[in-house]
Amino acid sequence: MKNLKLVLAYIVLFFATSCITTVPISQEFYKETKVGIIIQMDNDPSVIRAQTDGITQIISDPENRFYIGLSKIKSNFTFKESLKTEISNALASKNKKFEIITDNFNDASLTKFEAPNLNMEYSKSDFRFMKEKYNVDEILFIKVHNYGLLLVYSGVLLATKKGHTLIDTQIINLKDNSLLQQKRFETNTKIKGNWKGEGDYKNLQTAIQTTIDNSILKIKKKL
Repeated sequence: MKNLKLVLAYIVLFFATSCITTVPISQEFYKETKVGIIIQMDNDPSVIRAQTDGITQIISDPENRFYIGLSKIKSNFTFKESLKTEISNALASKNKKFEIITDNFNDASLTKFEAPNLNMEYSKSDFRFMKEKYNVDEILFIKVHNYGLLLVYSGVLLATKKGHTLIDTQIINLKDNSLLQQKRFETNTKIKGNWKGEGDYKNLQTAIQTTIDNSILKIKKKL
């Protein structure tokens, strides 16, 4: 019964986080054009609580024992810098011209885009103004929704703890706001041993770092 509840928890979590349309990468992306890279994320990892009813919540209570443990190791992660480096290396290896856009950016500030052609996939937000602003032809938008420690609860019982990342990527053609790629990456890594380690939270750190590394590898393989 306990195993069944755990499976159900993951099934519900999967469907709750799988609601975007996957668009395979278009070979048009590898033409003689230039892409701007935008990474949107919180620098610090979070504690994410998932319920079997599909509700997820970022825990921010400083009295929570998981939050305290994570706060002790958060400065050891360089997720954003690793993304910049590895994505840059992947694009350079394919002779794709790129520029990392360092402006503060939040996609919530963008206007909604109305698709003119139902037979094509478009970004739901309008990125087209960036063509002139940054002198690029496409945008590779990487949105890290959250990363850190995932707690999956079955009812009131904690079923499991894992390292976790949830990332969406889009490549937008700025000519018409169409999608040259869209993909969601959810990665989870089991914590080996006691999550507290020897009081240094090393086991927790290792699980989260492994999840980060695997997430970046997945993204690179899809470019």
